Amino acid sequence: PEAVVPSAPRREWTPRRKIAACLAALWLLTSVYIVAADQQAVVTRFGAVVEPRVMPGIHLSLPWPLDRVTRLKVRQLQRLVIGGSLPDAVTGRLQPLISQFLTGDQNIIHMRVVAQYSVGVPADYLFQSQDVEKLISSAVEAELARRIAARNVDAVLTTEKAAIQEDVRAAAQRLINGYRAGVLLASVNIESASPPPEAADAFRDVASA
Repeated sequence: PEAVVPSAPRREWTPRRKIAACLAALWLLTSVYIVAADQQAVVTRFGAVVEPRVMPGIHLSLPWPLDRVTRLKVRQLQRLVIGGSLPDAVTGRLQPLISQFLTGDQNIIHMRVVAQYSVGVPADYLFQSQDVEKLISSAVEAELARRIAARNVDAVLTTEKAAIQEDVRAAAQRLINGYRAGVLLASVNIESASPPPEAADAFRDVASA
């Protein structure tokens, strides 16, 4: 007679096994991620960048926490005010130490400048600079001071305003690139430029004359 080989015992799906299987499936699902149309992503593995620029779409990575995905809105323009903060415009108070510039003909003017920027290189933006806004502000302010110092006050307040804005944007962008901040300057706009309050009447008299 033929020998009957006993079949292997069938494992039953106990509640504990079912929970473990669900948790494993959920863990594996963390390896699938979506980058939206207006985003780019950076993937790090144990803190090191393994994917510096992930474009929009559906992607795979190692499950969390082996890989971590950071998404950035690269098309979103961010606004930075240089020369006082936004509440100052409401209260009328100025912060002289950060809003005063000296022109080439030794006049002091108060300026408020708005820089708009976006993320250019996601990995650099996240990891190359501790304070991106401070870096942008310093670069724009330095180049603005340089160009105002080379012009007289009338040129700054009138005919040279547009040229100053574009020159400052291009020069500040070069500085930012040197620090690998991963930022693209979209525009630098002189929102307001005026003489100090104590000299405003004298400037108006000269303009009227």
